[in-house]
Amino acid sequence: MKYRFCMLLMCLLLFGINPVHAEQNEETLEQFLTTLFSKRADTLIKPAPEVLKDYYNRQWPSSDRAYKQEFLRSIYLNTWADSRDISLLDSESRVHILDKSINGDLAKVRVKHDEKIDYLHKQQFIPPFDIDSFKIGTIHHMVLRKNKDSWTVVRDDFSDPIAAPPDRIPKSASVQYFPEPQDDSNQSVAKQQVQKRYNREKAVHYANKYAGFPFNEDKLGVYNRKYRDFNDYGGDCTNFVSQVLGDKEEGGGLPMTDDWYYRNGKHSKSWAHTDSFLNFLKTSGYAEFIKVGLFHEVTNPGSDFPNGAINKLQPGDLIGYEKNNDIVHFSVVVGKNSQGYPVVNSHTANRFHVPWDLGWDKNTKFWLIHIKDG
Repeated sequence: MKYRFCMLLMCLLLFGINPVHAEQNEETLEQFLTTLFSKRADTLIKPAPEVLKDYYNRQWPSSDRAYKQEFLRSIYLNTWADSRDISLLDSESRVHILDKSINGDLAKVRVKHDEKIDYLHKQQFIPPFDIDSFKIGTIHHMVLRKNKDSWTVVRDDFSDPIAAPPDRIPKSASVQYFPEPQDDSNQSVAKQQVQKRYNREKAVHYANKYAGFPFNEDKLGVYNRKYRDFNDYGGDCTNFVSQVLGDKEEGGGLPMTDDWYYRNGKHSKSWAHTDSFLNFLKTSGYAEFIKVGLFHEVTNPGSDFPNGAINKLQPGDLIGYEKNNDIVHFSVVVGKNSQGYPVVNSHTANRFHVPWDLGWDKNTKFWLIHIKDG
């Protein structure tokens, strides 16, 4: 037995093969990433930066920035929750390694991280309490370095859905949200069965199915492969919104035009570019602009909107986000949470039933856009 083992070991060395070492290397890498993102998810809702310190080599400037970013994300989310009178309850983390390349002690990986966060509105006084949840998803391009038997983060690049400065969160003391529609024009999605042009029910279903999170039996969560993914070409948010509105088979079914289209893998600029898409909405007759303004301007009651303009949005409508006089993002309104807070889906980064203002600051202008049904 000893002779046969020695012969096997000699053959492996002669042919330069070391499968056991390779398997252990990949296994420890996967374990490291699973543990890292699980702890990051925990510290996101319960700030504890010291928990993460052993996962970073802060002598590297890029590693130090990544470590500090996690702490700032946690401060922002908790500050936002406090300002909205919300309690963050729990988080769940799911990690998928999309690509990896290991060269000695260095590894380059592309990781998909999905995180579910449960929360509760504090103004609920009578049990049973309604617990709501939202999901955020990020694609990480990471460089890791191995030191003895453990990995550390050298670099972590990703599009962050909650990257706003914590000290710039707008206050919301006077905001009221309504779980039920306030007038006849704000009908529920379930009643939108017969449409001449825009099918809200299908649009919302599409937005939920292709938001990038596991749906039905899909364990990974994918985009609609009929369309190009623009995440590595400036962002996919407008492409996603256009799909929600215009996909004939599964989406809202708005007719494509010579100015706004996706056909045979080719697309117009307005299909995927934020500014061009906004200009299309202004001229196409497909949209009505309810209001454009800062947080307090679109939420506070006024003579034009007694319940605040934000409460005029219906499932299937859109919100545009403007920073420094530039439209940088679009999301789709998919409904309201248990307390009437409008929630949205989007790409870049992935959002699923996320409160409509989460991740934005007091300098952001919100474009409230109603998509006309007929």
